Amino acid sequence: NSSRGRKNRCDFGRSNQMVPPVLVRLMREAIDSAYIANEHIPHGFDLETVLINTYSPGEGISKHKDEKKDHALVFGVTLCIDDIHDNRVMRFTPDAVAEPNVHLLANHRSVYVFWDSAYTHAKHEQLKSKTRQRGRMVSFTARMKRRESL
Repeated sequence: NSSRGRKNRCDFGRSNQMVPPVLVRLMREAIDSAYIANEHIPHGFDLETVLINTYSPGEGISKHKDEKKDHALVFGVTLCIDDIHDNRVMRFTPDAVAEPNVHLLANHRSVYVFWDSAYTHAKHEQLKSKTRQRGRMVSFTARMKRRESL
């Protein structure tokens, strides 16, 4: 298979490309679930972009920062494609050396959220692991922007 080991990516919401309604509904359900589970997530944001990545077994993403935005909020959803319900580990590395790394376990059908300094002052990555992630996975990443005041 020529695509093995290569990440497949689909990006909606940039360059005037609308996010398809089915993805808006999927992300809205995930976001609503996250708000129910955690009262500390800030409100007043609208969906801006949705990024879909598929990962081969053991594949990760390198350490990076998303493009700079003020008041950004990110929701991620992890789904297993194969019948193997594995998980993946996201690592957040703060810019300040004195602060510890944060590891986040993203199981099948889980939602993770990050904002404020986790967005603006930390890099994030998905760790590679063929023992932890034996099957293919897909991640949906919703980037939110602060709602404009009228």
